[in-house]
Amino acid sequence: MTKSEVKTVVVGVLQEVVDAIKVKAPPFRDDMRPIGALPHFDSILAEDTTVQLFQRLGLESNDDVNPFVRNRRACTLADVIESLHALVAKAKA
Repeated sequence: MTKSEVKTVVVGVLQEVVDAIKVKAPPFRDDMRPIGALPHFDSILAEDTTVQLFQRLGLESNDDVNPFVRNRRACTLADVIESLHALVAKAKA
């Protein structure tokens, strides 16, 4: 799976999450931090979203992985995509 394909999945899931809570999302740019930039998107919702992403990307669930947070800081969308792309590549190896 290419990084572009992972990005499509990530943005699609984030859009679904935003749509489900009936709020408008800012543009999904690589430098945006979903935690903080998306309305009501906090670390708990990020964990739920991670589960959805793992399912869509064919990854096994891992409670220790939250691609939206690294070193107790919110990650950018580009960081999230990079982390998930690396996990997908590792799983396929």
